[in-house]
Amino acid sequence: MKLGVIGCGKMAEAIIRGVIESGLHRSGEICGSDINRRKLGRLAKKTGILACSSNAEVILKSGVTVLAVKPQDISKVVSELRAAKARSRLVISIAAGVRICTIQQAIRNARVIRVMPNMPCLVGGGMSVFAAGSRATTADCRVAQRLFNCLGDVLQLSEKQLDAVTALSGSGPAFLAYCLDSMIDGAVREGLSRRIALKLATQTMFGTGKLLRELGTDPADLIAAVASAKGTTAAGLTVLESSCLRQALVRTIRAAAKRSRNLSGVGNP
Repeated sequence: MKLGVIGCGKMAEAIIRGVIESGLHRSGEICGSDINRRKLGRLAKKTGILACSSNAEVILKSGVTVLAVKPQDISKVVSELRAAKARSRLVISIAAGVRICTIQQAIRNARVIRVMPNMPCLVGGGMSVFAAGSRATTADCRVAQRLFNCLGDVLQLSEKQLDAVTALSGSGPAFLAYCLDSMIDGAVREGLSRRIALKLATQTMFGTGKLLRELGTDPADLIAAVASAKGTTAAGLTVLESSCLRQALVRTIRAAAKRSRNLSGVGNP
């Protein structure tokens, strides 16, 4: 079964490289299209995929089509696919904020799955969450699971939960990087070079995530384990608590989730 990818941005390239490197698909089993023919040509040359002349050609050649386009371009793309009579096909959309019903209404009888991946997919450490449309089958869900497993971890939830997912794992890398950048600034003021501080901070973040995940430890328990009474961690935590960082981060996630709902046309609960 051929895999088709419409749009050749960073996430599309991550998907293509991931499935090839994992052995799920050979490069000759993948075709792609993009409005930027030069970009498409470069990707085809790097990965060995087939460069198609149109979006319609992609969906007609593939059994599974990934829509990796910007949300503002989705209407044009699905109208082209409707004209190509793309029926009874599995369409997987990673267009942020575009609801399943929007694609289902535009492409009649298409089986639609919506996925929210994140930036760490570029290095195989991603978190992707998908929701299945009403016409998607159990087999379709397995296809999506296998596809995005090539990029990291995968979880299936209901579509109504994807706004919270978008805020936490979709936007989360930027929020974590913001906190990390602030910690690096603090270390630089204490005498470390930025290069050394970056290495220490990123490895600490990586190791902390690995520890929490592999031991199944709750973050609150890890905080208690690291923070001995009247020690250095306790001194730092006192500042964090007095600065209301926890409340600020809660508001950050809520603001991102609200924006996601607005983009998808869904009102606040």
